[in-house]
Amino acid sequence: MSQSHSEEIQVRSLRVGEPLQTDLTDSAGVLLLRAGVVITQGFIDTLTRRGISTVAKRETEEMRQAREEQEAQAAAQQQASSADPPVSSSAPRPSSAGPAPDLDAAQPDGSYTTDLDYQPGRVATQKLSVAELNALSTQTERAFDQALDQYTGFGPAFAEGQIHDLGLASGLIQGFQRYVNTDPALVLMLLRMKGDTQSTLYRHGIKTALLSMTLATQMGFGEQQVTDAGVAALIHDLGMLKVPPHIRLAQRRLTPVEWQMVREHPTHTLNILDRLNGVTESVKTAAYQVHERCDASGYPKSRHQQFIHPMAKVIAVADTYAALTDDRPHRPALTGHEAMKTILREVQQNKHDRSVVRALLDTMSMFPVGTTVSLSDQRTARVLRGVPGHPIQPVVVVLKDGQPVDWELDLAQVGDLSITQILAEDKAVAA
Repeated sequence: MSQSHSEEIQVRSLRVGEPLQTDLTDSAGVLLLRAGVVITQGFIDTLTRRGISTVAKRETEEMRQAREEQEAQAAAQQQASSADPPVSSSAPRPSSAGPAPDLDAAQPDGSYTTDLDYQPGRVATQKLSVAELNALSTQTERAFDQALDQYTGFGPAFAEGQIHDLGLASGLIQGFQRYVNTDPALVLMLLRMKGDTQSTLYRHGIKTALLSMTLATQMGFGEQQVTDAGVAALIHDLGMLKVPPHIRLAQRRLTPVEWQMVREHPTHTLNILDRLNGVTESVKTAAYQVHERCDASGYPKSRHQQFIHPMAKVIAVADTYAALTDDRPHRPALTGHEAMKTILREVQQNKHDRSVVRALLDTMSMFPVGTTVSLSDQRTARVLRGVPGHPIQPVVVVLKDGQPVDWELDLAQVGDLSITQILAEDKAVAA
């Protein structure tokens, strides 16, 4: 039996002509009206004659999930519509709309003067065919595994001060940057890679770097800025190696003292970076500020949005998505769709930069790249890439016997097709 949640409300707060979003019961739990029924003045008068001044809104788990799904899609549409007019996915994209932003420009008080001005479609990225993507997918997965092996060796040496520069980290990032420039779908597919808990920290760093570079490219960053964003994202959590393993890997809720030790890891990262050769201030600052939030609720310094480096705002969104979609000792991974809904809730709370989240939606869609879905014509498909301005209408590739066919569908251009379900390995959830 599904669980339900009840919330008591005053009868006078009921609005005539408004359909109920939940069941309505009396104080004893007796059903008065079912969800979907329109409230009438006669119904309110009947309650008043019976001396009923309070009723309860009863929401089942299924109702809650459906409501949250509707709210997420509405928020995604609102987020997309608040951006500049979308560029048609079939139109040629200009190579640039101007010079790369000066991300380090700051006022004497330390506030940054550059706003992240995201303009969909201003940076050209090549789009490979389905056959070309399939041909390169094994190569990119092998590159991911090799990078993970190298980074797993680099991390402890970094934490112990046994390296002198970020040469290896930069090399890893530049290796992936060519895939981003070829077709972002090549690296976005890698965000679904799983592994053992021992490699979680390093796998998370690589995934955060891949998504950060993709978003930075989408937002018109210069080539060196994209590299710096990737390097900062890659190493931003290595200060966690200074946190005792029994705390860092705890499969329980941390105590306040332990949580404070975790919140100090950006400082450990910065202290190590300060001792290395050739590390730019952008990389240092961005890595240090990844866990800050625009509403000043983050750490380590609870900075408000104007005091957070623009590059750190980009990495913060990538870090959140990568963390939510990976298994952690204290919780299982969310699906990409659930992670997108979480990020949309957080941007409504002013935790993330809205321009970055718009870029995320345009890049990934509400059904992130690699998600397997059911279409309204009963076919199964896999999401290939997002479409700017159309967060719930991505480009998909149809599957036959579990394998992609050699053609794709742009749901923003095909008006009679939509996504109806998200398919997981062991369940299907309504879209």
